[in-house]
This record gives sequence, structure tokens and C-alpha cells, in this order.
Amino acid sequence: MTTHAKLEADLEKVRAEIARVEGEIDRVEHAPLSRAEAETRIDAWVDAQASRADLDAYAFTEPGGLPDHMRPFRANVRSFLGGDNDLYASADLDLSALFCALAPERVKELLKARLPADSEAGAPMADRPAIIAKLRDKRRALEIREEEICDSIFELTGTEPARRPDVDLALILAA
Repeated sequence: MTTHAKLEADLEKVRAEIARVEGEIDRVEHAPLSRAEAETRIDAWVDAQASRADLDAYAFTEPGGLPDHMRPFRANVRSFLGGDNDLYASADLDLSALFCALAPERVKELLKARLPADSEAGAPMADRPAIIAKLRDKRRALEIREEEICDSIFELTGTEPARRPDVDLALILAA
């Protein structure tokens, strides 16, 4: 015969395992990428930034020379806010596209040199959804077991055991 103490011990074990699985899900979701994946991201980002650069050389074909407003590397760094005092505000000037267009390989080299070691890298991004799905299935099975134990405690003692604050109400209602 199952005793109340045995059920309580089983409940604590199941809850500890649920917490462990939840921690593992969090680690998989938030683990850093491997160096190889980060380098691939850097390559793609630099290429995308370079394609955004507005290096229009059309102005050089103007018969009268290069107009001031058409300089290929011109960037507006102040914004007029208006008002009685003619207020201006500065803004961040993102030169990523320009640097990536002018020296893409050097930018890639600089960024890759600053990547951390692979020591804390998680699973490859392509594998993470399957790993997380498997862990969530495991958590769901544990939560079902937890609810079964809670029901057994109620049947044995007549009192509802305390439930986790994040328990899925659908499990309680289904029981």
C-alpha cells in the first residue's frame, strides 16, 4: 500500500525533475552559438550590410561636377527639432554599411577575432527545435505524473496538495 509519505516523496522527486528539465530547456534556448555558426552569421551580416550601402557614383557623371548634396559618403548626423531655440539633436551614426561595403573582409576578420571561445557553445541552431520539443514532451509527461500523484494524495488524505504556481490548469481540469 502506498503511504502518504511515499506519495509526498514521489511528488518532490517529480517536481525536482520538472525543474531540471525546465532548466535544460532554458539552457538549450539561450546557449551561445558555436564559433562556426557565429562566423557564418558574421559573414551573412557583413554581406547584407554591404548591400545596404548607398555608394551611388551617379553624381560623378554630372557635367557640372559633383554637387555637394550628392557626395557618396555623406551622412547627416544632426536632426532639426525646431522650436524657439532651433534645437538640434544628434543621433547614433551607424557606419556599418559603409565599412562593410569598403572593407568587407577586414570587418569580418575584426568581428571574428572578437568571438568568445567555443567552450560554452550549445547545440547547433538547426538542432535546437527538435531538442527543445523532446524536452517539452518530457516535461509534459512529468507534469501528468505530478498531477496523478496529486490526485492520489487527495484520494488518500482528502486534502489537495499544494501545486506549483506554473502548473498547467488544463492538467488539473482533465484529472
